[in-house]
Amino acid sequence: YELAGNEREGRGPVVVQIDDSDSMDGAPSTFAKAAALALADLALADRRACKLVRFSHRINAALDLRPGRDATAPLLTFLAGNVDGGTSFELPLRVAREAIDREACFERADVVLITDGEAELSPAFLADWRRRAQKDGLTTYAVHIGGAVPAVLTALTRDVIPLTSL
Repeated sequence: YELAGNEREGRGPVVVQIDDSDSMDGAPSTFAKAAALALADLALADRRACKLVRFSHRINAALDLRPGRDATAPLLTFLAGNVDGGTSFELPLRVAREAIDREACFERADVVLITDGEAELSPAFLADWRRRAQKDGLTTYAVHIGGAVPAVLTALTRDVIPLTSL
């Protein structure tokens, strides 16, 4: 795999959120987990902390990875989970915010949301997310798996990477 793009600042920690809802069943789930694995591998190779969160209508699993520790077994166990239920974006984004606020190793982390975009965010949540992102220098990316990019993702971030074929 190879990632390319414009790098804005130095490389810091990353919080990767993987949509584990029923609508992601099959190829979308496989791709989302492969993308998360690649991001975790890149982060650890660059000696950056990485938090992975699998979510649906709840937090299905979370895994903190730190450089210098063997992550193979816990990472494979984490990624082996199955899809489950509906989707809530606010819940995993709150988990990301809590990690950034409470854990020094995730300060100024980039947040990557990997999803098919089948959920909503309240206007109040979006306004708070944007305000805090600007204040704290937080960058959010969305990797959209599927057809047309839903408005909820473009409302969350201008950095949406659409993937229309798997």
